[in-house]
Amino acid sequence: MEIIDTILKDFPITAPYRFVDEITYIDMERVEGNYTFKKEEFFYKGHFPSFPVTPGTILTEAATQVGLLVQGMYLLYKDGETLSDYHFVLLSSNLKFRSMVLPEETIYIKSQQKSYKRGLLRCSVKVLNKEDKIVCKGELSGQIIKK
Repeated sequence: MEIIDTILKDFPITAPYRFVDEITYIDMERVEGNYTFKKEEFFYKGHFPSFPVTPGTILTEAATQVGLLVQGMYLLYKDGETLSDYHFVLLSSNLKFRSMVLPEETIYIKSQQKSYKRGLLRCSVKVLNKEDKIVCKGELSGQIIKK
């Protein structure tokens, strides 16, 4: 899909802090994507050296990148806007964690838009593992701000 390629090409976050490998579905209301955590990720060296576990803040960031940033980019592009004219800001996250994610695991992020008005985007997200079990879920909200 052409718009997915454009979003991934224009994505404003780069390694080592980009946690989006693929966007598998997107429309005006919903987005799905995934990311595989490499064992060389910068945070595993300190969290925890003897038993590396993906920090909750990183899982929140991955959910935010797909659920808010990718969705927001899609909405802007559909309105004929360009990414260079906007900033994205996370306003709140309310994720509840149910299981851990280890190095080499893939997470699958599913986001459903709850509202979008005057640049304020709110969504419900689920992060799943390969067994389709919930890693974390909750709500995220962010603001798309014109520069």
